[in-house]
Amino acid sequence: MSLQDFTDRFVPREEVLHLTGIRSPSTIYALIKDGDFPAPYEITRGRKGWSFTELQDWIASRKKEARNG
Repeated sequence: MSLQDFTDRFVPREEVLHLTGIRSPSTIYALIKDGDFPAPYEITRGRKGWSFTELQDWIASRKKEARNG
């Protein structure tokens, strides 16, 4: 097992909004539809969550794009 296996967790939508600075859930779902944002996982029936490490990777990629602009 890698260290990532021990540090990853599921993140609810409200925390995804906070972590990314995205203000609207509809923006998240539009980005997912376009293939530009990680999709959530079905944790249980009716409950979804995002991978914390996948969100970290997405944020890092956005920083890299902004710096290379």
